[in-house]
Amino acid sequence: PERSQALALFAQQVAGHLTQLRNRHTIRAQFEALKESQKQLRLLGDNLPNGFVFQWETDHSGARRFLYASAGLERIHNLTPEEVVSECSHWYNQILPEDRELFERKESEAIALNRPFSAEFRIRNKRDDIRCLFVSSAFTRHEKERIRWDGLVIPKLMVLLIPYCTIIVSSIMKS
Repeated sequence: PERSQALALFAQQVAGHLTQLRNRHTIRAQFEALKESQKQLRLLGDNLPNGFVFQWETDHSGARRFLYASAGLERIHNLTPEEVVSECSHWYNQILPEDRELFERKESEAIALNRPFSAEFRIRNKRDDIRCLFVSSAFTRHEKERIRWDGLVIPKLMVLLIPYCTIIVSSIMKS
């Protein structure tokens, strides 16, 4: 009886160790898959031609801060993602003063009506180029008074071309 109890205890311990090893392997595999998924998402945002993806946050006072901006930001604004994450005003101050009020009003309306935010606006970048842009983003509420925006900024011209691209693709699909 003692020997069979010792064998049973040993078998339980071995099974426990095997389970731990399997769990470690599973966790490691999940971690690697997560890293790969994050890399793919980052590359997608960084390689977006003539645009960038972002995540910014606003609070009840209207203060904004970027949580993330992809590398395309630099091609449009001549600002690095690190610059706007550390100080949002670098980006926001590029919006032309005559467009800023409408930008803020549309953002406030989106929050009040609980709908996505989109706006056309112009910037003057660090090279003194004026660019006409389009932003589209959706928000989620976080921590009572904070709103997180996930979005995309592209040149306005690209938005204007979308209906024509749709027509071209439809005609190609029919032939």
